[in-house]
Amino acid sequence: MLTSTVVAALNANVAYFGGEYLRVARSYINLAQLMSRIDWPGQARPHQARAAAIVEGIFGPDHPATIAALDDLTKILIDLDLPHEARASSPTVAGGRRRRPRHRQSRPRHADARPRRGPPIARHLEQARDLIREALSISETSYGPVHPDVAIGLNNLAVVTSRIDGHAAAAQILRKA
Repeated sequence: MLTSTVVAALNANVAYFGGEYLRVARSYINLAQLMSRIDWPGQARPHQARAAAIVEGIFGPDHPATIAALDDLTKILIDLDLPHEARASSPTVAGGRRRRPRHRQSRPRHADARPRRGPPIARHLEQARDLIREALSISETSYGPVHPDVAIGLNNLAVVTSRIDGHAAAAQILRKA
């Protein structure tokens, strides 16, 4: 399986280079992207967070590579709050074929069953918004306020803010862009 191959490459890089090396961070990123792609964002999150920590330790907090690692972690956090059908990671398998969704038959709910939670709004979105703000502040100090990366960061912040606080708060952010 592809996941076991990527895990084996990660383990080999950790054994050869040690934990704080760029090639190890790249292996963590590859594993996180693979897990996110096959619809496992919960398992992808710790790997991407580890990669972001390694990249920040190597390049420092003001480097564009750190911004990219934080953006990837933000995408995973947003995917955790989306329903299965609306996740940004496309449900494809090798060869580009679309995977058919598996439909479960609904089971009757018993009286002693736990009630279902409501929509998971802002469970991970608050963390995503904090990461976007951090990446945005790094972009503004590195590139200046009129750079395209700053505008993209403001747009991302507006999208997440609209899901948490509503469209009025997002419109204020978009005016800055």
